[in-house]
Amino acid sequence: MHFAYPELLVLLPIVFFIWLWARRPRQWVDIPDRRQAKKSGFLSRLILASPLLCWLAVLSIIIIIMAEPKTTFEKTFITIEKKILVVSVDTSSSMGTGLSSAMEKIKLMVIDFVRLREGDVIGISAYGGERPKNRGRGYARSIMYPTDDLAQVETAVRSIESQMFGLYTAIGDGVFVSTLALIEQDLKKQMGDRYDRVLLEASVDSLETAEEDLSYAQEAADSIGPQKGKFILLFTDGKYNTGMHPAKAIWFAHRLGIRVHFIAFASTGPTGLNADDQIKHKLETIQAVLESGGTYKESDSIDGVAKLFAEVDVAEKSKFVVEGELKEVSQNDSWVIAMALIFLVWITVENFWIKVP
Repeated sequence: MHFAYPELLVLLPIVFFIWLWARRPRQWVDIPDRRQAKKSGFLSRLILASPLLCWLAVLSIIIIIMAEPKTTFEKTFITIEKKILVVSVDTSSSMGTGLSSAMEKIKLMVIDFVRLREGDVIGISAYGGERPKNRGRGYARSIMYPTDDLAQVETAVRSIESQMFGLYTAIGDGVFVSTLALIEQDLKKQMGDRYDRVLLEASVDSLETAEEDLSYAQEAADSIGPQKGKFILLFTDGKYNTGMHPAKAIWFAHRLGIRVHFIAFASTGPTGLNADDQIKHKLETIQAVLESGGTYKESDSIDGVAKLFAEVDVAEKSKFVVEGELKEVSQNDSWVIAMALIFLVWITVENFWIKVP
């Protein structure tokens, strides 16, 4: 037990000395009634002294109550750690068109996945791009910001169409936009007028270039700190050919503690890359994902993706977390009850024992 105002306890010795002074023998003699006379000498003296003892106890308790006694204990409880994720879908020409295309099959798998994640917060993004020119121009958009309304998420998935953002594959832009969907509200809140999305993208894109300046990206990451329970699940054929380099976007996500999981599969349309470049780009993506702590799953066919989907689902399932929290409970009620009982004893002794003729 501890006190909010322990300095008030210094009054207790003062009260005790007053009590010692008050109990000194007086010049008059107390004559007990016949019932008291029958008691032992010790009991008689105790009964006669009890009003003064009660006075000491009551005044002491009042001081203790004024000091606000409290008890601290750890309250343990179990919570469900929800996941917040963004599913990002490649909409480039390599995903194909038509009912048998990778695009349509992925949409159905994502819908099935979403239906199994009740309780989680899910967002949807998509990415494509234009013909590469130097860095190239990648396009990525948040189709649905993270929400726990799974019906809206399903509607967003169904709205995705092949080539809606260009023919090319801007995996880096897809990861970057998905990362922003997970953190942008927090960034705006913490950074205020300092937040600049264009400046942030330029800072991340400068990684490992002659003009590298990561100060703004690091400032943004530090402003909100590590992001727990958040991840990105990205579908692609694994061969980026325009936009931001995937390793740069993955670096930024990793800097925030956000894992990026890739599920790759064989293309059902042209990639715009020769065989050597396809292999090179895929290996670069795999290396970046694994170095950041994410997973890279690959299937020879779109039909084999469902199994990979399940593996990521298990790895990122919501968890039951046992947590502890320090609680303070006021002890004033107990002391008030004790004081009331002492008052009852005081009144009983003075009015029904000592005063009875």
